Amino acid sequence: MTILLSVFLGLVPGLAWLIFFLKEDEHPEPKRSIFFVFFTGFLAALVAVILQNYLKGYFLENGIFGQNPIYVVTFVTIEEFFKFIFVYLTIFRSKYFDEPVDAMVYMVTGALGLATVENVALALRAGTAASFDLMIFRFLGATLLHAFSSAIVGYYWARGIIKKNAFFYILIGLAAAVLLHFVFNYLIILLKANGLVYSIIVLVFVSFFIFYDFEKLKRT
Repeated sequence: MTILLSVFLGLVPGLAWLIFFLKEDEHPEPKRSIFFVFFTGFLAALVAVILQNYLKGYFLENGIFGQNPIYVVTFVTIEEFFKFIFVYLTIFRSKYFDEPVDAMVYMVTGALGLATVENVALALRAGTAASFDLMIFRFLGATLLHAFSSAIVGYYWARGIIKKNAFFYILIGLAAAVLLHFVFNYLIILLKANGLVYSIIVLVFVSFFIFYDFEKLKRT
């Protein structure tokens, strides 16, 4: 029962934000498509963790530790890249991928799948007693970060489709996502507990642009 409760607590932040973001789509995607894309986040998390663990050993051998900017940039780049590539390969030829805003919707969906894997793993590690508080912080912090960074990629992907130059715009989106992810993580590394407060402030600021982008694409 304790394990099941921890799993449940780990599932809540990602699913709650998924329900919220899906309401941004005026023409809802099929539930089957949403499920498959959400599941790609699980796969992206698995591949990212395997690669990150491999690189972690290499970095430690060479004296590069978690607070080093190179370490942080490398790890967040891996996550942003695999979040994108798994969603892209799953959905870009789908008949349901039929309007620009879908790029943001599907990218956020895949990102929340990855965040959910992280949340469940952390909840199981923390135990039920600590999981509740941890998931509140994850709900406002890292889970929302994953959604926003991938929403940025989705926005630029959509702009690339409109401009018929998807590759270039996707690169811009990935660079912006990596920058946001890096700033979020590095504030926490530098400022510890206070860093989370500043990181959440950054997300609040970014949220205005994200929802503006959603509305702009809806009118496209």
